[in-house]
Amino acid sequence: MDFLKNYSMPNNKFSKVFLAIILILLVWIIHILVLPHILQFGMQGDDWGWLFYYDTHKASQLSTFLPFYKNDLGSLHPLQQLYYIGTLRNIFGLNQTAFQLTTLFFKSLAALSAGYLVYKLTKGKLFAFLVILFFIIFPSTAGLFVIVTGLNYLLVVFMCFSIYFYIQSVKDNRYILLASLFFFLALSTGAARAYLLVPIPFIVELVRLGRKFRPFVFIQRLLIFYFLPFIFLKGNGTQYQLNPMVGVFTRIRQITDGNLYTFSLPFQMVSTLFVDQSILKGMPNLLGFIIVNLILFFLSIFLGFVIFSREKMKFFVTKIMFSTIVLEIIFYILALIHSNSERIPFVDVEGNVYFELDLNPTIFLASIGGYIFTLGILLILEWWKNQRDNKILMIAVFAWIWSVISILILYLTSPWMLMIKLSNDRYIFSSSPGAVIFTAAIFTLSLKALEKIKNLKFRLLCFSIVGAIILLIVWKDYRMLDQLHYAFIRQSGGVSSYWENTMHRRFLDKFGRENLRKPALVFINDSPDVNFNEASFVRQITHRIYYDENNNLIRDNCKAVTTNIKDLEKAYTVYNGEKGFSYDYTVCVNRDISVGGEYNIFYPLTNFYAYRMENKEFIDIKDEIIGQLDEKKK
Repeated sequence: MDFLKNYSMPNNKFSKVFLAIILILLVWIIHILVLPHILQFGMQGDDWGWLFYYDTHKASQLSTFLPFYKNDLGSLHPLQQLYYIGTLRNIFGLNQTAFQLTTLFFKSLAALSAGYLVYKLTKGKLFAFLVILFFIIFPSTAGLFVIVTGLNYLLVVFMCFSIYFYIQSVKDNRYILLASLFFFLALSTGAARAYLLVPIPFIVELVRLGRKFRPFVFIQRLLIFYFLPFIFLKGNGTQYQLNPMVGVFTRIRQITDGNLYTFSLPFQMVSTLFVDQSILKGMPNLLGFIIVNLILFFLSIFLGFVIFSREKMKFFVTKIMFSTIVLEIIFYILALIHSNSERIPFVDVEGNVYFELDLNPTIFLASIGGYIFTLGILLILEWWKNQRDNKILMIAVFAWIWSVISILILYLTSPWMLMIKLSNDRYIFSSSPGAVIFTAAIFTLSLKALEKIKNLKFRLLCFSIVGAIILLIVWKDYRMLDQLHYAFIRQSGGVSSYWENTMHRRFLDKFGRENLRKPALVFINDSPDVNFNEASFVRQITHRIYYDENNNLIRDNCKAVTTNIKDLEKAYTVYNGEKGFSYDYTVCVNRDISVGGEYNIFYPLTNFYAYRMENKEFIDIKDEIIGQLDEKKK
């Protein structure tokens, strides 16, 4: 590592541009290697849904979409997805390779902007490089592979510039306006739950200006900073969909119903930012407990040595391991009290009971989240008391607070359980850059501390171990890019997005491409197999069946897809002497009628199709269903 310490790149524009090109190539090379696998996933349900809306509405109708679908404190997330997929299709057709490369371009900008931010604040090339490297392959930043979410990476670009100009405004007040502008852009182009960015100026102010905190200046700067976003949010008269109290009521309902295990959720959510959950899959509870804690124990010894000092190392290890084990015991007790099996029950705000994750790996997720939570608190205390001039540690503290505070806000404002299941979910994306920067800061501090070891052999051994750990993380998270979208499905195990897309194709093959061009009522039996990644396969196929084999929109017919046998029973009738279904929930697309209404359409039996999913295959059950309906009519 001496060469990294002594090497100094010439300070000129050419060298910086050259370095930027090298880093961009690094981003692209890693992703190009897995691009063939990503293309197997095809377009997902959200992609087809937004494209269908774009294709079936006139421009004048799309403009009415604006005031009704803003959410998350003014984030134009739905509208953004709508126009993004429409624009890409207008430019590239439905060339999915071009779509993924466009997403890769935005991800490159995001990775470089995060690296640029830490370089400008610390002048640390190694730190900036590790930020870019981890951003490329980190679980919580790697997974925005659904096409309509590709533009979300601009959230990171605008947020990094906002933070940079906010800090620069300490020297020149005019920069506060630029900071406000980029913050406004981050909110406007950000992912779902972009409101998680709102506390960041408070965090920057408290961390960066901790020594010279002046309440009046603090309030004045924040008023100026939030002025532009406030004018935008207040001036457009939008009724936002965001209702934070729904999430709060959900948590209260869980606790009052006796499900105290809900207290572990924020710890699990923190861990999803840092750890690919598939690593923990399949660990038996007792052995897993021992393995996880042994790893955390040796990690604590190392961190105590490189970040604190030899004198404080024992105190640090004792404190963090004691706190982690106490939390683990609490999580186990709460889980076992409220579950007779190894499945954890949760109650939503409406009172519906769902069985979410198995006890394993939920406990491991909570344990790692508890460790990260405790580590951050100890680093804050160390920075505040002893290492106030350590800029890298200061950035680590800021990044940790960014991640943890935003996750806590998400926990209190969102009733969704997805955040404890997916390490690459769009709802935690606003929190993920903080996790990336925090991890890169820890490794940077470690490598810098190892440079001071005088014994050459011991220093090389330590560098080899740290390097191996970094390579292991890169390899594992690279594999995550290959596996993309590890997920749990309620009560039914896991189904990947690869299978989701494969099932779309198999359904169309079974249904028959020629049947796409005529009216059709499709019934698919209601079972866990029809769900993919917490979403309904039926809802997604509803959009997909309006496109032919060349992905052109099919007009001049009506279609409906359902899993509800009760609806079929109610719709089963005789019309003009012919048996069929008079079905209310139908979408029609033709030259005169657009999507958006419910139409009562009569489908004769020749236009009715019924399937059961069995081991990822579609079994024709049309005769069986008609027989059941005839029996009911008797």
